[in-house]
Amino acid sequence: IQYGRTESRDSQFETADRMLAVFLDRVKPGKVVAVEEPFICELADDVPPLVGAIGLIEIVKDTDGVERIHMVDFKTAGKKPSEGNEMDPDLLTLYAVAAYRTGLLDAFKIPLVLRYEIITKTKAPEVFSQPVTPDKHEALRLIEKARVIWRGMKDGGDDIRPPRRAIQ
Repeated sequence: IQYGRTESRDSQFETADRMLAVFLDRVKPGKVVAVEEPFICELADDVPPLVGAIGLIEIVKDTDGVERIHMVDFKTAGKKPSEGNEMDPDLLTLYAVAAYRTGLLDAFKIPLVLRYEIITKTKAPEVFSQPVTPDKHEALRLIEKARVIWRGMKDGGDDIRPPRRAIQ
C-alpha cells in the first residue's frame, strides 16, 4: 500500500471508519436477495459469454409504495459527484442485460431499478445514490461494443478500443 504525503495506516482506518458510519446511517437496505451474485450471460453468438457479479440485489418498497428489485453497485470516490461527472452507466446496463437474459427478473415479476451508491473518501464522507435508467438502445450499443472489442482481441490488436462511430 502506498500512502499519500498526508496519509498513514491510522489515517486510512479513520477514514474507513467515518465512511462506514455514514454509509450505515444513510443506506437502508431492503430485503437482501443476493450479495456479489455471479452470473454468466450470452450477449451475442459471436462474443464469449459475459461473466460477472452483481454487487447487491435487494427488494425495496419505494416511496411510491411499489416493490421493485434493485441492483446496486457500490463505489468510492475521492470527491462528491457533480453534473457531467457521474458514474459510467455501462456496468449497470450490463447488469440489466444479464438480468433479462438469464431470466432473473422472471423469477421476481417486479420492476427493475439500477443504481450506484457512491461513498466519498473525505474528512466528512457523504453517500450519493445515482440511478441508472438504460434503454434498449444502450443495451444494443454495449453488445455492439463487445463485438468490436472481441474482434480486435481475436485479431491480436494492441488497441482494442472501438471507434466511437462504430458503437453509436
